[in-house]
Amino acid sequence: MKKRVLIPEEYFGSKIKISDFTHIRAYHACRIEKLDSYMLKGICPFNYQEALDKITRQLMGWGVPDAEEIEAKFKFRWNEKEPYIHKVWLELSKQVLQEEAAQYLKFGSELLSAVAYDFNLQYKLQTFGIPYIVLCEVPLSRIPEWFLQSIPDAIIAGDGGFPIDRIYPDEIISFEKHNEFTKSLVC
Repeated sequence: MKKRVLIPEEYFGSKIKISDFTHIRAYHACRIEKLDSYMLKGICPFNYQEALDKITRQLMGWGVPDAEEIEAKFKFRWNEKEPYIHKVWLELSKQVLQEEAAQYLKFGSELLSAVAYDFNLQYKLQTFGIPYIVLCEVPLSRIPEWFLQSIPDAIIAGDGGFPIDRIYPDEIISFEKHNEFTKSLVC
């Protein structure tokens, strides 16, 4: 079967027939430390230990001396966000990510941002990694059924997001750098 990609932004405000398509274009906003890891592994949700290690390394590098305090705040935030952190979230509109959800470009992960906020260091996340919008084309067969059924309404509304287990490397089409969301700190 030939790949037929639904590009939502071309149909916003219009009715579509989802069965006419095999894939959907969607966007993910994040701050990337190493682009090559995304090209090799795709986009994967955090696991507990790697997320804890990452935020501990960052916060200790910014002067937070107590790893146990970091872990306690991290554990609280992990439990608070539990239902949402085991997925990769995608948006149908790049414009929504740039304008209404720019916090992902400014600070990165919601989880890491929340922990950094607990130490009043969220602003420093703007110095870590490079902000990107990742353009993806995902097979409709991998989209959660609840969202698949709502895609025609989301297209009419011109907005919509959905979670997916992961994005495979071959589903990544391009990386768009957004330097306006990068700040350097003057010490």
